[in-house]
Amino acid sequence: EVAKEPLLRVPIVVALPETHPLAPRARVPLRALKEEPFLLLPKDFLPPLYEAFMEVFRRAGFAPKVVREVARFSQAVSLVAAGLGVHLTLAPYRVYPHPGVVLRPLEEEAALEVALKTPPGLKRPKNEDAVGGEATPWGGVYVVADGMGGHRTGEVASRLAVETVLARLSREEPPSPKDLLEALEEATGRIHREAQRPENRGMGTTCTVLVLDLPYALVA
Repeated sequence: EVAKEPLLRVPIVVALPETHPLAPRARVPLRALKEEPFLLLPKDFLPPLYEAFMEVFRRAGFAPKVVREVARFSQAVSLVAAGLGVHLTLAPYRVYPHPGVVLRPLEEEAALEVALKTPPGLKRPKNEDAVGGEATPWGGVYVVADGMGGHRTGEVASRLAVETVLARLSREEPPSPKDLLEALEEATGRIHREAQRPENRGMGTTCTVLVLDLPYALVA
């Protein structure tokens, strides 16, 4: 059986020139931007995010007038500041200063929604995968662990890895590479201690961590 569960929900916001008539508003109705030129993410650059943007436009009842495709956020905000268009992006970018640009939530409460979908595998009836994540003002921390096939109680090891890393890294400030290394070492130690129990002996897991410190990322 394939397991599905929500992982995170990141609001979609619009970047406007600070002189735009809608810039003073706390929330901007997307339909009010129907005649505006849009700077949009290329479809083949990040298809899930592109489709999320397109769904927002469909719900607003119009197709955007795309004047230029822009893959990098830094380039997009420079073009917005120059008055060449408006741009949809994700909420975490609001924490960065953009001279000449304001970022406003949409009145339509649009968001990029991400979910976990994981099968148990071909040999074992139970799912030994674990996943977790937390969106933060600066980006987020996301962890995927796969209890190693053939090892006893792999699901325990994967759960411990995810719980330990998130508890160590989910904080107000973006973690450093040293913080990331220490979090993985702490998770390894916890799993090793739990593996001394007879019922857990020999358990193990892989663990992959993504730290988003927008516009940068750390992977371990």
